[in-house]
Amino acid sequence: MSIKLEKDAQPKGVLIPSAALKLCGLQDMEKFEIHIIGKSMTLLPGTMTAPELLHTISELQELEQELCDHLVNVCGKCDDCNGGFCPFSLDRPEIKLSSELMEAAGIPKDARVVVCPDKETATVNITRAPFDADLREIPRELLEKLSADGICMGELAEKVSEGAVVYGG
Repeated sequence: MSIKLEKDAQPKGVLIPSAALKLCGLQDMEKFEIHIIGKSMTLLPGTMTAPELLHTISELQELEQELCDHLVNVCGKCDDCNGGFCPFSLDRPEIKLSSELMEAAGIPKDARVVVCPDKETATVNITRAPFDADLREIPRELLEKLSADGICMGELAEKVSEGAVVYGG
């Protein structure tokens, strides 16, 4: 389990408290590496033995799981709301319609559409997605992991579409 310390940015940047360096055993290091990935960074010692590197990899995987668990808690678990058919399921093929058909239905040509089967009428309806987030822009491996963790893909798509703050704040 990771230890989370919050720091406010200062005019000269962020100062790493010596207590934080001590907690992770980096207090005596002379050289560090900072790995910047998107909107995050990881501070590593400048040198590591094979066991130290393996331990670091394991700890980063634990952090990944903590972040995924947090996202599942925010979005909620899949509750099979559509009776086994989820328009946001990873197994659903992308639906492509001609621009003429989209225009005739009053759907913008760049909008996402979803398939909704109706057992009562024995029909398949194609409709505009309630939001335009395309989960296919997220790495497939991450989506598969979140799906295996039980996340509600519809809620995830909605949060992505809204640009909702889902961590911190």
